[in-house]
Amino acid sequence: MTYQKSHHLPFDYSLFPPALTLITALTLITAALIIVCFVVLLLMPFPGVPLAGRAVVNGASEAVSALAGFHP
Repeated sequence: MTYQKSHHLPFDYSLFPPALTLITALTLITAALIIVCFVVLLLMPFPGVPLAGRAVVNGASEAVSALAGFHP
């Protein structure tokens, strides 16, 4: 008696594991590049523009001073 497959697929699904691996790898590489570029741009000082963290601290400090009624 010969072995018969219990299902009949319209096309070969054996191509999916390599394709999914490639898609997953490309997705992870793309996400890593986006994160690296974001961090580099966040830390890079632009001429005439303060660093993002310093701007937040200065803005908060000015807001507290304004709420306290201090106007230099």
